[in-house]
Amino acid sequence: MEKLSDAILARARRQDISGEIFAVFGDWAVTDYGLECLATYYPIHRSRLNENWIEHMAEKDWIEMEDFSRALTWAQDRQNSEIRS
Repeated sequence: MEKLSDAILARARRQDISGEIFAVFGDWAVTDYGLECLATYYPIHRSRLNENWIEHMAEKDWIEMEDFSRALTWAQDRQNSEIRS
């Protein structure tokens, strides 16, 4: 997980990510919306986080799968802990 540097926040602004950023993994930010890409517009709403994203994203050649997988897991864990609370 990366520290929220000025550079990361600038990338978030370029992709219209205006909500709170909880964690960043490469090009992926876990936000209050869900999971959002910092490199290109690709938001995944928190209500859809438990769908089969690994298989779907593995078909795309622009995805760094390790970063995506770590971000997705972090976002799912965060969402599931909120549901239990």
